[in-house]
Amino acid sequence: MTSLTSTLLITNQLGVARCSGDEADQFLQAQLTADIEAIPIGGCTLSGYCSPKGRLLAIFFVLRTESDFWLITDPQILDKLVKRLQMFILRTRVNVTLDSAWQVGFSHLSYNGQNSPMDHSKIPVEHRFPTVLPFKFTLNTDDIPATVDQNTFSSAVSDSNNTFRLACIQNGLPLVFSQTHESFIPQSVNLDLIGGVSFQKGCYPGQEIVARVRYLGRIKTRMIRGIIRAASIIEPGTVVTGGTEESPQQGVVVDAVKNWSTGDWEVLASIPITWLQDHSTAKIQIEGESLVIQPLPYDLGLPE
Repeated sequence: MTSLTSTLLITNQLGVARCSGDEADQFLQAQLTADIEAIPIGGCTLSGYCSPKGRLLAIFFVLRTESDFWLITDPQILDKLVKRLQMFILRTRVNVTLDSAWQVGFSHLSYNGQNSPMDHSKIPVEHRFPTVLPFKFTLNTDDIPATVDQNTFSSAVSDSNNTFRLACIQNGLPLVFSQTHESFIPQSVNLDLIGGVSFQKGCYPGQEIVARVRYLGRIKTRMIRGIIRAASIIEPGTVVTGGTEESPQQGVVVDAVKNWSTGDWEVLASIPITWLQDHSTAKIQIEGESLVIQPLPYDLGLPE
């Protein structure tokens, strides 16, 4: 069975916006890549928000409470995203609001006491990702119904070691930052493999391009997880080099965090599929240091 640690961690690397109103579910269903209407009350899923060209403006953790949807993502881009969403409200009975005082907390999730990354091969199918995320969100949003009061957060601990982002990396969950805004299509960061894209629902911005990539079999890049020893800081958007001498190509760092318990940098990188198909000759590097590929808790579904 799954369990949560008792410690509630607060991270300043996540902000939250509220989407409320009688038509909030229909509004988000027409804006985001995931099947928003299928999220149960109390449930949470990843979803992309694309430009008309199918490029990711953001990736949200979408948390559904009894009366609202909460959009959780990088606070540095959240204000711009809220203003963009507000442009499309028109006559829809929806409000999208943002308050800098709102706080996001999370508890680390484990399975049978095992820490992240979860070994999904040992978890019953009905409990496997994306049904189970590696953490549970808690919100402090000033007495808004179905969220949490300040007393819960009074004993919370600051996430000073990037525990949240490290858990995302170890479980293959992509995030979008200001450095990677509009850098990826959903398939380039595996969003379609982890429940973040629905190919059965109606249209949303960029839907035609995202669907075309799927049905024409033209996925050229996928996201991998790796570790690297590096003296300098690795930022999202950093160039990843690789390929063969005859066919050099580039990839992009999706996210990178230093694991203080090992001293290594843990990395998610979007790279050409050809590197993975010819791994014996492709030397994947970041700033001259080798990136050692690590397993993800889900299959990339690469062609044979």
